[in-house]
Amino acid sequence: MTQSKDTIKKSYKQLSSEERGQIQSLYEDHYSIRAIAKRLARDPST
Repeated sequence: MTQSKDTIKKSYKQLSSEERGQIQSLYEDHYSIRAIAKRLARDPST
């Protein structure tokens, strides 16, 4: 029996300047990285 690998194409989208501003503002307000990522619907590693 052979197994086939499903290839998942990942799509990357750069942060907009608006998102960068939101991140800076939230970070200065002491939000955690995970909380910021959740609010922006982004992965925390972004």
